[in-house]
Amino acid sequence: MYEIDGEFGKVRLANYVFSQQAMNLLACFSGVGWHRCNDLYHIARPNGCGDALILFTVSGNGALNVEDRMFCLVPGSIALIPQAVRHEYYTPKDGIWEFYWAHPQGTISNAILEYFFHLCDDTVFHSENIGMYIEKIETIMQYIKNKESLSEMTLCAEFSDLMYKLLSDTRDHTVPKRISGSVIRYMEKHYAENISIKKLSEEFYVSPSHLIRCFKKESGYTPYEYLGMIRLTKACGLLEYTDMSVEQVAEAVGMPHVGRFITKFKKLKGVTPGNYRKQYVGLL
Repeated sequence: MYEIDGEFGKVRLANYVFSQQAMNLLACFSGVGWHRCNDLYHIARPNGCGDALILFTVSGNGALNVEDRMFCLVPGSIALIPQAVRHEYYTPKDGIWEFYWAHPQGTISNAILEYFFHLCDDTVFHSENIGMYIEKIETIMQYIKNKESLSEMTLCAEFSDLMYKLLSDTRDHTVPKRISGSVIRYMEKHYAENISIKKLSEEFYVSPSHLIRCFKKESGYTPYEYLGMIRLTKACGLLEYTDMSVEQVAEAVGMPHVGRFITKFKKLKGVTPGNYRKQYVGLL
C-alpha cells in the first residue's frame, strides 16, 4: 500500500495483481484507494481508463465530467464510469473533496457492472449506505498492507461482497425514483435555451418549490447552480476546440450576458475564458 502527502492533498492506495484464473472466475480489481484533496487535484483522461472506475464521495464536493455530461458529487454519491470512456474529475475551487475509489477488473466484475448499467441508466446515484463501501475498501487495503495475511481468495471475496452490495443498493436507488436525473438530462439537452424554474416545473409536472427542494436534496445544488455548471462545462469545450469569440461562446451556451458569463467562468475555473483558452492552446 502506498501513502502520499502532497500539495494537492493526501492519498492512500493499494494495488494487486491477480492470477489469470482469478481474473476469469472471481470478482477482481486492479486498485482501490482513498483521497482527501484540495482544488489542485484534477484528473483528466481523454481516452478513459483500461478499467472501469467507481468513486464513493465521503465528504466535501467533487466535480465529474463524463463525455461532456457534468455531475456534482456530494456526500453519499456513487459514480460509475465504464472503461474507455472519456472523463475528468476534480475538486472545485477552494474546496476539499474526500472520496474512496476502486477499479473493478476481470470477467466477473465487468459482468456485474454491465448488469448495473442495465438496472440504472445514469452515471451517478445516491446511497444512504456509503459507510459499508468504505468499510470494505478499508478492509481490502489493510489485507494488502499486512502482506503476511494476504490471500487472493480473501481479496476476491471482499471485493465480490462490495460489488454485490452495489447491485443491491442500485435496486433501491434507480434513477426513475429521483427527479434530479431527469431534470439534469433535460438541462444537458436544452442548456442553450432560456430555462427557468417555472419551465422545468411545467415540464416535469411538479410545483417549483417541490422541484427545488428535491433537486437540492438529491444533488446538493439548486437547479440554477447545476445548469450554470453544465453551461460552463460546454463553454470549456467550445473554447478548447473552436475559434469562436468569448461573446459567441457565451451566447452558444445560453448565457448571452457576456460580463456575467466571464464572472461565473472565472469563479468556477479560476481564470477568465480568454486566459483559459490561452492556457489550453499552450498545452497543445
